[in-house]
Amino acid sequence: MTFLYNIFLSILLSGTLVFEQEYARGYNYALTFMREHPEVKGQLMESGLSEKEAVMSMAIVCPELAVNYNFSDWAQVKVLQSIYVQFERSDFSIGYFQMKPSFVEKLENMVAQDPVLSTKYPDVIIKAKDPVQRRKLRIARLVNLKWQTKYLSIFMYYAKQRKDDFKTDDERLAYWATLYNAGLQSSDETIYALQKRNDFPVILRQFNYANIVRIFYSKLRK
Repeated sequence: MTFLYNIFLSILLSGTLVFEQEYARGYNYALTFMREHPEVKGQLMESGLSEKEAVMSMAIVCPELAVNYNFSDWAQVKVLQSIYVQFERSDFSIGYFQMKPSFVEKLENMVAQDPVLSTKYPDVIIKAKDPVQRRKLRIARLVNLKWQTKYLSIFMYYAKQRKDDFKTDDERLAYWATLYNAGLQSSDETIYALQKRNDFPVILRQFNYANIVRIFYSKLRK
């Protein structure tokens, strides 16, 4: 079975292997980053994920690390941060795992409404009443690796609660990866449709997000 799966995976990823070449520096950076930050895996497992699920989680965010690792227009980032904090008119990806403030806000609301999560992550709920201060704190957390990993843990809790009746780990990984990339609001119909499309990153040559995650998972689980 393992032999047949490896053949299937090789055929499936044959076109995606170009990603390793086109984003070679970012690809190597993402793998090195995860290996040099074992605390990410440790924190994910402490949240209740199995080792396999923790590695899947790491693989799910690796495409973002690979594509955005050398983003250097910090002036633009600062402007976007300022606009968001003051007016909440800008929603942009930020931090190691390229999470959006709106994505994190959904996770915060999820924690507040779920008894298990609110007990497990009481510090996630922002208690400041001033909207500007709330957004300012949210941005500060988003540029912190420990906080992004905590948000990733909450996402994985949601993903598992939402759907975990998969026949194979590959189906599970592809679904969770596409859900992360497409957004929490995405329907199952949308997620399965996106698994057949090449739309990452949004510029330059595009690849299938789930397939890129498969590549990273095959490397990280060794």
